[in-house]
Formats: sequence, C-alpha cells, structure tokens
Amino acid sequence: MKYDMQTKKLVRYQDSLYHTGISLWGHIMDMHADNDHHIYLCTGSYGLLEMDSRTGKILRRWGKDEPIRKLPVNGTHNILIHGDTLVLASTDGIALIERRTDQITRITEKDGLPVNMITNVQLHGRNLYFTTNFSLGKINLDNRKVVNYGRKYGIVEEAFEQTNNQQLRDGRIVFGSVKSLISFDPDQLEDPQPPPDGTLRRHCSWGRDY
Repeated sequence: MKYDMQTKKLVRYQDSLYHTGISLWGHIMDMHADNDHHIYLCTGSYGLLEMDSRTGKILRRWGKDEPIRKLPVNGTHNILIHGDTLVLASTDGIALIERRTDQITRITEKDGLPVNMITNVQLHGRNLYFTTNFSLGKINLDNRKVVNYGRKYGIVEEAFEQTNNQQLRDGRIVFGSVKSLISFDPDQLEDPQPPPDGTLRRHCSWGRDY
C-alpha cells in the first residue's frame, strides 16, 4: 500500500495473478525505497522485486529461474541499499548485488556463516552484522572473516526468525528476536577471544601427587 499525500488516498499494488486466488509473490518480507522512486521487495517465495513506486510496474526481478539475475533460491528476507549495492539476506546466505551491472556475489556457509538461513542484515562500515534463526554475528566484507556472538554477549536461546532490525541515530544497532530486543554499539563491541591454553599444575593418582 502507498499513501498519496496529495490525494490523501491509499494506493494498493497487487500482482497479476492475485485475482485468480493464486498468490504469486508470497509474503512480502521486507521493502526498501531508494531516491529514484524504486522500491525493492523481498518476497517469501518469488525472489527479489524492483518496483516503480509511481506506476506499480515491476522493473526487475532476481530469482531462481531468472537467466541473468539468478539467485539460488526464491526465499528472501531482508534488504538494505549501500550505494549501488543491494545487500540481501536470504534462505541461502547473503547476496551482494551490484545494481548497475547485475553482478551477484554470494556469502554462504562455505565462507564461514553458521547456517545459510539469514534473517537480518545491517551494515556498519565494512562490517556486515547478520542474524540467523538462532544466532547473531558479523562478517568483514574485505577479508570475509566471520565472528559469531554467543552467551558471553547476552545471546542466549534467542530466535531471530523475523525481519526486525534498525540502526539508531546514535549508531547503535537493534535486532529483534522472538523473546527480546538486543541493542549494541558496533564500535564498542569486541570480538570474542579464544580461551588461554590450559596448563597441568597437579596430578593425583592413587593418593599420590605428581
């Protein structure tokens, strides 16, 4: 739906098969508008759509059966626009799409993601923070280093099943889970450090110390 400020009316957009009772797009999971009157729509079962907000016409589509703008799956969850790059969270990892060239770069479990089901993405500098359906982490887009945040950081039995994220004016990032809201300052968030090596100080066997 779009609210027209001049006519003070709501404009409704539907897909071409809606009148047949068959939903072509599936659930609209997320949307993001740019400054060129284009709206990018993440759909649950029909890929990523680019729509002209003035006419409702679909300009481009990225999906599993597209010959050029091909995605490995049609399930998309969350999108953000970073310059000419679309950052897409999907059911098969993260996709970086260059809008001008249609070049697609994928980040998946093979690159260190805990799973391919990515539900949220939020960019801060060259670090891309993401959620899966059960965890929170970040990936550096330059060296592809993946960091996962767990119990030490307050991520305990959280389920990030929906598209719920925002970057606040003060720079903090907020992710919504099934149970709570989690916020943090990405500039103050330290990477987890591996525990120190263990040292054997005492060994007791049959009542004797060694």
